[in-house]
Amino acid sequence: MDHDDAERPAGVTLAAILAAAMGVLGIVARVRGADFGVLPAVWLLFHISSLVVAIGLWKLKNWAYWLFIAFVAGGVVVTVVRLASGESTSGPGYHFARIIIMAAWLVYFSRWQVRGAFAPPGSGYGR
Repeated sequence: MDHDDAERPAGVTLAAILAAAMGVLGIVARVRGADFGVLPAVWLLFHISSLVVAIGLWKLKNWAYWLFIAFVAGGVVVTVVRLASGESTSGPGYHFARIIIMAAWLVYFSRWQVRGAFAPPGSGYGR
């Protein structure tokens, strides 16, 4: 069931726009790089899935809510591992900023009103 725009929280709209931008820019970057080995192909699939999540967030689909949560939580884990391993050349400040931003998304998406926007009627989330 699609919900009308008036029910979509502003932060969900922002998340959908950012996910779409990340998907489009990532696809363009991967295609322009022309290196279609295994890892670039995995990244290309990730960017395509970002577009799918963006559409789902825009339409307030429950599956998109959970995929967004999974992507952000996975991003926290990957960032912590990269920070701990010293693998990245970006520096610790960059990684700490990423963790804070992703944690803020997780907190925002766990709010009752946001979760309720994705919930079907009668689910106990006030809809």
